[in-house]
Amino acid sequence: TMSGYLTAKGNRFQLFSETEEILDAIARDVDQANSSVLMEFYIWNVGGKADDVLNAVIRATKRGVHCRLLIDCLGANKWWKSDQPKRLREAGVELCRALPVGLFRTLTSRNDLRMHRKIVIIDSKIAWTGSMNMVDPAYFKQDAGFGRWVDAMARLEGSAIVPLAATMLGDWAIETGEPIDELVKSTQL
Repeated sequence: TMSGYLTAKGNRFQLFSETEEILDAIARDVDQANSSVLMEFYIWNVGGKADDVLNAVIRATKRGVHCRLLIDCLGANKWWKSDQPKRLREAGVELCRALPVGLFRTLTSRNDLRMHRKIVIIDSKIAWTGSMNMVDPAYFKQDAGFGRWVDAMARLEGSAIVPLAATMLGDWAIETGEPIDELVKSTQL
């Protein structure tokens, strides 16, 4: 309880290490969403199965699901310059840059401190977290000179979702200034 959270009991989890399987499963879970989808990532990259997740978020929003995506400004710099943020916003997704960079911020804060979280919360019932950014390795850093890496993500159900959702909503509140009680209410946490 050093973190302020009681031990989370009665949880179910599955561990995944195959990227395609992870991205397919996240897209399926988002396609089943009824009320809310929260996502927070350091890197989001255009291409492959990451686009399937993006399209699932757009479909969810069109069904009336409240979707919020918090994506790091620097880690996803190329993505922010693509057409995908515009597509998300036009569909009604709430989209926010985490830790924006710029000349003024460089003078007043540290741009090297980044938001490296990887969190997905669906309907406050399912969560994903682990080491994988929202990228399909077949479309990401192909010219970097190293082989494919292995990431792991856990799919969670149960009370362990609450601290993950609280983390994401807290980060959102810091970036947007929105009151946390309103965020919790609109997420139906």
